[in-house]
Amino acid sequence: MISFRVFISNFLIRMNENVSQMLLAIASSILSFLWNLTDKVPLIPMFIETQYPEKTIEWIRTDGFMHQIDALGRPLLNIIYNLSRDKKILKQFHTDKVFDTLIKHKPLIDKQDNDDLKETFGMLLVSLVTNDEQSEENKKLILTTTQNLYRWCQAASTDDELTDNGMHLSELLELLYRAFSNTYVMKQILDSDRIQYFVKLLVSLYGIALDPEPDYLEKQAVSYLLKILLQISLYPDAEYVNELVEDAQFCLVIKCLANRPKSGDAKRIWYIIEPIVSPNTSKQTTSSGIYISYDQNDEDFCKGFIKELRHKVTLPVWVAYENVETYDTVWEYSYPVIKSSVVAIVLLSSAYAESTEKFQELSFILSTSKTTGEQMNVIIVNTEPNFKLHNTLIKDLLHGKIKIPYDRSMNRMASKVGEYIVSKKSVCNCLPFRRSQRRHQEETTNRSAPPIPDVEPLIVKNNDNKNVISAERHVVYNIVTSLNAQTRTVDNSSWV
Repeated sequence: MISFRVFISNFLIRMNENVSQMLLAIASSILSFLWNLTDKVPLIPMFIETQYPEKTIEWIRTDGFMHQIDALGRPLLNIIYNLSRDKKILKQFHTDKVFDTLIKHKPLIDKQDNDDLKETFGMLLVSLVTNDEQSEENKKLILTTTQNLYRWCQAASTDDELTDNGMHLSELLELLYRAFSNTYVMKQILDSDRIQYFVKLLVSLYGIALDPEPDYLEKQAVSYLLKILLQISLYPDAEYVNELVEDAQFCLVIKCLANRPKSGDAKRIWYIIEPIVSPNTSKQTTSSGIYISYDQNDEDFCKGFIKELRHKVTLPVWVAYENVETYDTVWEYSYPVIKSSVVAIVLLSSAYAESTEKFQELSFILSTSKTTGEQMNVIIVNTEPNFKLHNTLIKDLLHGKIKIPYDRSMNRMASKVGEYIVSKKSVCNCLPFRRSQRRHQEETTNRSAPPIPDVEPLIVKNNDNKNVISAERHVVYNIVTSLNAQTRTVDNSSWV
């Protein structure tokens, strides 16, 4: 593998317009061979270890590639496309602005009389696009490619092997999922018939989700199909979600999947459609604290911010890295927490804005207030200096929300957030979060109940340091060992 990599690097760097046809044929054959290998998901770690992601970026930026784009373009672009299906490599491609490099090659590719090359180029753009700020010309290509993906998807879903055009249904659904992360694509592509196609497809593939040992690709197909259906259910146009609930079988399938472990997307879909399907379902009314929404790449910032925030507020703060073993299962734990939170703090960054998962989480946070009838306070904290939000969908969701600008002092940022939270009366009626079983056991082992303190007055002062409220604090011990709660009374009103 390293020998192939070195040969291609030397060939493209040293190549000129008068290249040897024999060397060109060898290079094309090697790239075609690598294209077939990168299509095998289990082999991707080998390509990462031998630095192919970095080298492919270098290759498409050479003059040699541009001189021979008709002969080498399709295999090399397909290698990059296959590598981009790995999340870590996709992130690297975004960081290195591979999309911008490809767009520079678009005029040259348009001149080629090679439909296969143009088709591959369009699929790669769909795979790498991260925001809605595209030129009309690029939008046209992405929309055309998405139309083709939908057509191939229809054909693959009727095939015994679930394949079409050399691609498995799971791969086609993954590309459609990425394409639908752009607002203009969903607006132009989705209609009633196409939404119903995805609904019927889930019903037909339902058995795969229940199989204890499913085929890997079939399992991936169901996974990305649920992600697409979640995108549809979260779309601002209410007609989209109404299309989903018209099918009784679909609603039953989603409800059954939502009750299974590790079914975060199904749980989110069910929570969105449940008020429509079962309008008389009782609503949860107990609110309990602060939920932190952040991207995994910003965990270091999050830890520093949370440390400062806990000095500013008395409400319990729930954050994933303290309660979840692996990031892949975070939704299983965060779902009930979001439902019961009164404050959500969004740590906004470039990584957050580019994440489809974070957009879905944010949409769910904001939809929670609508479905429960309780107002959730959402606070946006910018984690980067001079941050500019390009994602139109997230920008629309955050319109009108409280925004805390970036500050080099984490303490000052946390103080501003704390001041806003304290000022909102709606956060007074709250109960602490239920801690994870592991942490609860660690904290309660060999611990006895503390002595009951004397009743003492609670004094609240205004800006002139004058007493404005006098309240009594009472400590009440629960019958359960080591559990206690504080109750306070002000003007005949009390909270726990």
